[in-house]
Amino acid sequence: MVQARSSDAGFDRHLRSLLPPDGTGVVNFTAPAWCAPCRRLHPAFEELRRQHARIKFVVLDMDDDEA
Repeated sequence: MVQARSSDAGFDRHLRSLLPPDGTGVVNFTAPAWCAPCRRLHPAFEELRRQHARIKFVVLDMDDDEA
């Protein structure tokens, strides 16, 4: 679940809390409710997640993060 943040600093802290300490990760900013390209990207993103287990993959639904 993504929590809404009202400031850039708050969002930055939230994003850092999702990633490992070294910051190595891939973030997919998405809006699957209405964004067709976002929905098409999802299977490829999941495949990359499976192929690269040492990298943290995070999905942020931007419709759930209205700040």
